[in-house]
Amino acid sequence: MVTRAHQGLYKAPEGVPDTEQGVGALTGALTSFPTEQEWQVVGKTKTDDDREQFLVSVREAVAQHTGELAEDALSVTTRLNGRYTSVRIRQQVWCVEQISRVLDALKGLPQVVMCF
Repeated sequence: MVTRAHQGLYKAPEGVPDTEQGVGALTGALTSFPTEQEWQVVGKTKTDDDREQFLVSVREAVAQHTGELAEDALSVTTRLNGRYTSVRIRQQVWCVEQISRVLDALKGLPQVVMCF
């Protein structure tokens, strides 16, 4: 439900002001902490070197805000003959601000096409 809300699939009824202040307010209202958070990020990776650099960048962006990731925290899938790489990251978070900071860091990576 939280992921669907982050994707904007729930809208405020007509005539009711949308008071959502970003991922933080919504997630904070629906989640109790600490919790395991899952992010998904897709990046353009034309070569094997691009893919390796992308994975390093994603790992560093998440770890910077949540602490060291376990070896099995990342699940990697190549798409469209390796032109894109999809990464699912699972990591424990202690507050809603960590989720927002990780999303901002992931969105700032040059190879990222989308993340949620």
